[in-house]
Amino acid sequence: MKKYYFFILCFLLFGMQDTFSQNYIENRESKSPSGSKTTIDLMALDSITYCLAPNEPTIFEYDLRGNLTLIKDVFSKTENAYNVDSLLISSLYYIWDYDSNQYREHEFMEFTYDNNRLLVQEVMTVNIDNIWLTNYRRNYEYTNGYKTRQIDYFFNTDSNAWIMSSKRDFVYNTDNLLINENSYYFDNYGNEHIESQISNTYDQNDNMIYSLYEQFNDTSALVNGSKTYFIYDSSNLLTEQLFENYSIYNGSTWLPSYKMELSYNSNDLMLSRYNYMYNNNWNLHSIDSFFYDNYDNKVLVKAYVQWGVDLLCNHKFIYNFDYNYTSDEILKFKPSPLNYTQSYLDNYNHMLTHYINANNYEPSNESTWSYDTNIYNYSLKTFILTLPTNILYDGTNLILYPNPTNEKTIISLEGVGTEIKILIIDIQGKEVLSLVEKPIGNKLELSVDVSKFKKGTYFINIRSGKYSQTKKLIVN
Repeated sequence: MKKYYFFILCFLLFGMQDTFSQNYIENRESKSPSGSKTTIDLMALDSITYCLAPNEPTIFEYDLRGNLTLIKDVFSKTENAYNVDSLLISSLYYIWDYDSNQYREHEFMEFTYDNNRLLVQEVMTVNIDNIWLTNYRRNYEYTNGYKTRQIDYFFNTDSNAWIMSSKRDFVYNTDNLLINENSYYFDNYGNEHIESQISNTYDQNDNMIYSLYEQFNDTSALVNGSKTYFIYDSSNLLTEQLFENYSIYNGSTWLPSYKMELSYNSNDLMLSRYNYMYNNNWNLHSIDSFFYDNYDNKVLVKAYVQWGVDLLCNHKFIYNFDYNYTSDEILKFKPSPLNYTQSYLDNYNHMLTHYINANNYEPSNESTWSYDTNIYNYSLKTFILTLPTNILYDGTNLILYPNPTNEKTIISLEGVGTEIKILIIDIQGKEVLSLVEKPIGNKLELSVDVSKFKKGTYFINIRSGKYSQTKKLIVN
């Protein structure tokens, strides 16, 4: 369980964020010529100590550019290598061998990118009885920066050839939102069969309001499925989510199964989540309550379950912070192609020092609480950042204001006389807006409406010839 909690914590605390604080980089770029080395000092996570196993911490190490090169615990370790643009190019995974009393190489992953830094291939090799066997390959195809196809292969040792095993096609609407995801598999004769499909529908604010998942058998007949309905308030906050399920083993009909009702505070932070199960009618199953500090850090989650005729708390998540450090002063884990999916990310404003997972299997008895505490240990490290080729600075003045904003932001750029491409990318790396503008008299002044953007962190990338610069935009 300790290892499970560790990976959940890594997603919650770090998730898909930049390797360095953008503010730190930008402050030093203005003082350094293109291609120079920049030294920055940041607090970096060294280890996580577990109260139930204090002698078995999880250890973290980094290279000089702040890329995470090692994750090691008592069960396993992972060694990562990066290219000059800080893109992950290989990952070697070890498991602990109790017979030899040392780590044993188990899996090796290699990653390849195109000229746009998009992942186009990953290959897995597995170590079996000290023999490395090529096992798996996945290729990606893109159109205008969006993934349109994913193809999986397995290596046939008898024919010494790659065999296509499955593929997945992605279709987007004019707003670049995913509307269809179709998965196929190939039989032993190379024939293609539909395996599953996902269809999404959105409202005029680009909120997903309906999602249909269907899974088929080898005769293309529907076997399992789910429907999800989403309801939002006037601020585009999700307030209700309703689920229906289909199964040939349960009458071959669509039945309601689960429902969530969500509420928020004045800062649009979630306050409660009511969970209902369906059995002829909707029955309240549990309630999750969320609590925040004055900096909007989530500090407590309480889960209540039906206990007799009462709702009693049986689970708590407690978060403690060091308020002397903000997120701009803390090194963040780098995104990795190994993370195929994303969870809900909590963007804490300060340094997390303790995560406490508390359980009570007899919620009517306060003395039966058990606490599993994880302690985060940091130290100040000096990193040398060599600016990659896609982040150049030549003295050109780029200003972004107001920032943060929830209405519009002004992009002001001086010193560039050629055509300018402007990309706005969300924290997940998804392009939300693309513009091409021509400056007048080597100056560009452009107003961008972000009122329909979801709240969060975005990156505005400006490119013109060899000039390229990225700034962070906060939509609040």
